[in-house]
Amino acid sequence: MAAGIPLEKEHDGTSKGQFGFRTPDGLFFDHCWLQTEDAIVDITADQFGAQKIIITTVGDSRYSQNLTERDLQKHIPRLSRRPNQWLSQWQNEYHSTSFLPK
Repeated sequence: MAAGIPLEKEHDGTSKGQFGFRTPDGLFFDHCWLQTEDAIVDITADQFGAQKIIITTVGDSRYSQNLTERDLQKHIPRLSRRPNQWLSQWQNEYHSTSFLPK
């Protein structure tokens, strides 16, 4: 796993970021993706308006890693904040539907 996170909290979602995922308009967001020696696989880039699944080579300028797996463990709570908010909204919206466990 690889990850990038803008160096300053206030740089998340701005062009001042240097790490994470860079959107077509040049904004950087904290992000995680899978990476091997020569390939990047990203199954969640669509949250930034990109393709649903991206398979590309290491060196793709949209990806800029600055966290090791050890660092990532430390930053997981921050990186999880946005998906946890989405999950909570989804659960609140669909909790009353009969096909979901209560």
